[in-house]
Parts: sequence; C-alpha cells; structure tokens
Amino acid sequence: MLTFAVMFVLCLVLSLPSMDKVLARHRLAAEAEDLFDGFNEAIATTKRDLAGLPSLETLHCQNGMSELLAQKRFQNPFVDWAAISRNDEVVCRSGLVWVDMKADPRRLALDDTWSILAINPGKTTYAILEQKRGELRYVALFSGIIFDSSGRLGCDRCATHETTTHGNIELFLKPTELNGPEAVSYTNTGFVSPYEVSLTLRANQEFLDRFKTQGRIVDVGLATLAGLIAGLLVYILLARKRSLSYLIGQGIRGDEFVPFYQPVIDSRKGSVLGAEALIRWQSKDGKLIPPGQFIAYAEEHELIGPITDLLTKKVLADLLAFGWKDTDRRISINVTPELIMETEFCRKLLERLQKQDIPGKNLAIEITERRQFKNLPEARSALSCMVDAGIRVELDDAGTGFGGFSYIQELPISTLKIDKMFVDALLATGDMKRSVLDSIIEFAKSAQLDMVAEGVEQQEQVDRLREAGVYAIQGYVYAHPMSAKDFMRWMADREI
Repeated sequence: MLTFAVMFVLCLVLSLPSMDKVLARHRLAAEAEDLFDGFNEAIATTKRDLAGLPSLETLHCQNGMSELLAQKRFQNPFVDWAAISRNDEVVCRSGLVWVDMKADPRRLALDDTWSILAINPGKTTYAILEQKRGELRYVALFSGIIFDSSGRLGCDRCATHETTTHGNIELFLKPTELNGPEAVSYTNTGFVSPYEVSLTLRANQEFLDRFKTQGRIVDVGLATLAGLIAGLLVYILLARKRSLSYLIGQGIRGDEFVPFYQPVIDSRKGSVLGAEALIRWQSKDGKLIPPGQFIAYAEEHELIGPITDLLTKKVLADLLAFGWKDTDRRISINVTPELIMETEFCRKLLERLQKQDIPGKNLAIEITERRQFKNLPEARSALSCMVDAGIRVELDDAGTGFGGFSYIQELPISTLKIDKMFVDALLATGDMKRSVLDSIIEFAKSAQLDMVAEGVEQQEQVDRLREAGVYAIQGYVYAHPMSAKDFMRWMADREI
C-alpha cells in the first residue's frame, strides 16, 4: 500500500506540466486583478481630486499656472499634470508641463459630467480625465496610461499561459506584447457594459518553462513532500480571497443590502414618531454583515452611492407597507455629503417620491458632522432642493465632528440628533461631555430646532432627557434595529 502511495505521488509529480499550467493561469489572474485595481484607483482618486478643486478664480492663476494645482498633482501619484481649459484652450495649469488640449481630442463620455480624452500632440497619445463644469473643463493627465491609434488605453507595467478574467474598470485596454523571459500579451476580448471589460492574457513559452522546472530539481526521497507542497500551493491559489470591492459589487447586484429600522419614540406619550433606516448587508447564506465592516470602505471607494440608491428604493416601499404615507411619521436615511452634492441625487429622489405618490414630509435626510461639506453655499442649494419638497434635514452625531454650528447656521437643518457619547454622560460624574450636551440642548431650543437623542439604553437616561426637554428617543431602551417584517410585527404588538 505504501509502495502504491509513493508511486502515485511520483506519478503526480512527474505529471506536473498540467499543474504548471494551472499555476501559470492563476499567476496571470492575479496580475489582471492588480491591473483592474490600479485603474480603478487611478480613476477614483483623480475624480476625487478634480471634484475637490475650487473655482478658477480661487486657484489664483498667474501667468497661466497655479500653485494649488501643482500641489494637487504631487499629492496624487496617478497624475502627471492638471489644468483647467475653456473651449479646449488651457487657461490654468499645474506647472511647466504642457499638453495641447486642441491636439485632435477624442472624448469617451463616462456620464454627463466625466469623460476620458485621447490627446495627440505628437507621437504619443495621452489619456486625460475631464470634468465638465459649465463652460470650463477640469482635466488631469494620467501617469503611465497611454492610448493606441484606435483610441484604446494601455498600461506600461502589464507583465504576466493564457487566462480570461473579468473586472470593473473605466478604461479600454489596448492589445499589447512585451519582450523578454516573462513576455505576456493581453487582448481586450469583449465588453459587458460601458465600464466592464474582459481580458485574455497570454504568456510565451519562456514564461511557462519557469513553472515546468518546479519539483524537477528535488531528489526521489523528497518527491512526496514536494507533491504535497505543490498541491497545497494550488489549493491556496484556487481559494484566493476576492477583494472587498468585488464582494460589495456582487452584493449590490444580488440585492443583498437591506434596511433595518430603529424606531424614534415620544417619551411623554410612548407614541412612535418615526424610524431611522440603518443599512445591513444580508449575504445569500443569510448572514448579516455589520455595517462597520463595509460602510467606511464603500464610502472611500465610491460604492456608497449604489448602496444608498438601493436602500432608498426599499425604504420608500417599506414606508407604504407601514401605512405611514400622509401621516406625521417619517423615515430618515443617511446620505453622505458627496452624494448630496451630486446634481442628480435630488432629482432622482423627488422623481421616486412623485412616482409612488409619497409626500416629502414622510422622509428625512440625515447628514453627519463627521464627513465634511467642502462648499457650504453649494451644499445649502443642494439641500434646499429637498427641503422645498417637504423633506426634513437632520444633523446626525451633532457636536462630534468638525462642521460645528457652521452647519446649523449655513444649512437648512431642522433637527439635531444627539450622539450616544453625550447621552452616556448623563449618568457619569464629572464628565465634561455633560456640559457640551447642555449647550447643545440650549442652542437647539433657542434656534427652535427639534431634537432626537440616540443610543439611549436606560430608563434613567430617558427621564433625565425628558427633564431637559428632549422627548424624541431612539435606542435599545425601546427597540433594537429590526428588519421591515419584524418592525411591522413590533408596531402591531405595540398598538395592541
């Protein structure tokens, strides 16, 4: 039996050419994943930096150059040059590097605001990201990304037996062949949507030979050990963990993000004033993934928009199921400043309310001090679009961030949500946060703002808040966040 086992392992080791191909394929798949991630990061980072640039007047261009643009360029490793143009004429740039924007520009529109440009001032065709702002165009020249003559994009670091992989990128790749011991060609084999591309990566024989030599240099006494190690390595490669971005994208497409509802109670009457919709990720196996494991990542990688869109659609459907339409009850949803500043956000939200015949008063938008509005006048204008339709604006985590009272003075806020850290101070001795809480309450009263206390867990806290004039209570003292079905059962039991 032992001889048979040894002979089996020896035959397995001697048949390594097929296993070498598996290793090579997975090596290429990893290279392709890195390539996708690099392009995605370049686009996302550059979008963020361009969108964060102030107006042309604020950039203080002198002799066609701006020191602020130069600083932005050195902070972003994917950008070689940034500029502002009008009618494809550069009016302000980041430094001495010059790209002629009129050199046969070809545009690939990503949406109404963003485009990819191919600029051909000479022998090289450059890739440029462009943001449209009225008659102005804010542009950035990508580092290490070039166009070929057909207008597709390629990269200068792609190195890597044949495999086909799939990913979300916002660029078109040009067919490329490299020379050397690890020469690899990759080909754009098809599009699934404007931002999805399928790649086929092919390596030459020299690349494959590196894998064929594995295990051939060990003696017969180590053949079994070599076979086990090789098998374990293949298993590890096959079980390679997918990126969080991919998993979140799969979750969005699989409709896995759902709202959980935590009620807001009037402590004087015990009546339900409304609820806050809290996002939860419910995977296909029924497991709930806590928001702390994906919210911050989704915000930083521009994935929070599709999640919020999915959440809003479900919240409006649940609001109708709760029977809250045309009542004084409302559901609040959390929206990041970046989403509010998007020109289409308010329009899409109002269209949904109108389509489902839901009054704006049944919905509230929660913003937080912990994420900053970069331009308060523009933020006020964006929020006023919703306020005019009856949607209330609530300031979440009041007193914990850097917006401070400037948010209350500049933005159309109607409600302050008192953070749990201040509620906990009610029962503490000598806690400085208690004085901050008193100031927040007094300010809200003088400014005639409504107040909601969050994170309330004990009846004694409810009593002290009531004495201070805070009656709207949200927290475990009344209920944990619940699914829509559980929330309806909870409401029915409470009304009985």
